[in-house]
Amino acid sequence: MNKDKYLLLKGKLPEELDHFSYIEKKLEELGLYPEIKTSVVKGLSVNDEIVSTYLGSLLHAYYDHAEKVFKLIAKNIDGCVPDGESWHKELLDQMTIAIPEKRPALLRKETQQLLEDLRGFRHVYRNVYGDYLDPIRIENLVKKLPMIARYLKEDLHNLIQTMDLLYANPMINPGVQ
Repeated sequence: MNKDKYLLLKGKLPEELDHFSYIEKKLEELGLYPEIKTSVVKGLSVNDEIVSTYLGSLLHAYYDHAEKVFKLIAKNIDGCVPDGESWHKELLDQMTIAIPEKRPALLRKETQQLLEDLRGFRHVYRNVYGDYLDPIRIENLVKKLPMIARYLKEDLHNLIQTMDLLYANPMINPGVQ
């Protein structure tokens, strides 16, 4: 990977982090982030189908933005984005792997496990087409979201710090230009 591709990627990351913040703010406005402080949203129970669908859409969007970051990293740093039927899982797994002379692992195993729950839900959300969503599963994911957010942001910050060091000192990684 060249330095220009890395700098372009680094420039795109704040925009993606803004998307995470937007979703977190929406949940906060509802009294559901960083902790659940209410059992009623806009006059409806948090277990109501309408509320579950809305919360499901926010959780879906959150994972979509994480996946967009992973695709940017896979394309611009790794040089390959998985394809095929299980590419979503393979992409998440790829982010836990250190690639010699390119990048350290992006995600800790703990982050991967938390994101795996969100990825699985996102798959269900996309495929039920508005049919029944399990409000208990949604509530559990909303409860986990602050930890997911913290770990994901820490992991991204650590990747950027490490990559900045690689580009600041090419003697550490002579394959980086």
